[in-house]
Amino acid sequence: MVVQTYGQDDTKGGSTVGGSNDGSGTFKTEMNFSGKTSNGYDWYNCQLKITPDDSILLVARTFKNSIYYEERGKIQQVKDSIYLIESRTTFLALPLEDQTFDDKLVIHSESSLNINSLKLTYSNGTSQSITLTPPLTSISFDKKLFNSTSNYLDVDIGHLDPLTNKPVTFTARHGSAYSFSSGKTMVKYFIIIKGDTIHTLNSAPQQIGHYKFRVIGE
Repeated sequence: MVVQTYGQDDTKGGSTVGGSNDGSGTFKTEMNFSGKTSNGYDWYNCQLKITPDDSILLVARTFKNSIYYEERGKIQQVKDSIYLIESRTTFLALPLEDQTFDDKLVIHSESSLNINSLKLTYSNGTSQSITLTPPLTSISFDKKLFNSTSNYLDVDIGHLDPLTNKPVTFTARHGSAYSFSSGKTMVKYFIIIKGDTIHTLNSAPQQIGHYKFRVIGE
C-alpha cells in the first residue's frame, strides 16, 4: 500500500482523504491500520479498516483471543485532520473473572448473536460439541483433560474474523464463565489522521482505551 498525505483534496490527487467527486464519501480508497494498545488492564493487537463509504471496522484481541472485540460505525471529517467516529460494539467475547466454577464452564450468550452451538477442544486435541441455550448454558467438561492444572480451553462458536474471514477460536480459563455479547449504545469519539498514523483525541473506546495505529504497509 502506498502511504499518501492526508488532508484536503487537490487536483494532483495527492491525498486519500478529502472527498470524491461523486460525493460517495470522505475517503477515496480503503485504508488499513494496525497497532497495539492497552486499556490499563490488557494489551490488544488491533486492526482498523476505513472504507470509501466512510465505514469503520475495528478488530482487537488479546493473547490467545482470551478477549476479542469488534467495533463498527461511521467516520466523518470535522476539520482538517480531525474526524468523528460514531460506532458501537458489535461483538465482544471475554471471560468473566468475577464468576468462577470448579467443575463446569458457564457460557453467557446474547440471543441476538444467534450462537446456537460451540465446540470445546482440549489440549490433547479431543473435542466436544455443545448445544447452547441462551442466555445461559452450563457445560460439564472432562475433568481429566481440563482441570485446575490446565491453563486454557479452546472454544469455537463458528465466528469469523470480518477482516480475514478466518475462524476465531476463543480461549477460556479453567473454572471461568465466558460471555459473548454486543453493545446497543452508539458511542462517539474524535480521532486524528495525520501522515501514516491514526490516533484517538480526547476520548476512546472503553474496551481498548486510547490508541495510536499506523498504516499497514505492503
